[in-house]
Amino acid sequence: KEGSLFNKAVRVIGNQTSNRGELMAVDMALRTLPNDKDVNIFIDSQYSIDSILNYTTLTWNQKQYLENRTILERINKYI
Repeated sequence: KEGSLFNKAVRVIGNQTSNRGELMAVDMALRTLPNDKDVNIFIDSQYSIDSILNYTTLTWNQKQYLENRTILERINKYI
């Protein structure tokens, strides 16, 4: 919503891709919202959806080669 305190504009650190930007937005939303509340995050990036949902099924070796591993690790702590 226009003018909301939750609107953020930040620089994406590292390789600046749309996929990384989408994952960073999810990460920021989860870190900003209260931990004791259930939330729904609506996102239209199939890459982000698949990456978040499938992250826990990957082996340690597979995770080491993910481009956005550090962001996915942070997101996984909240879900």
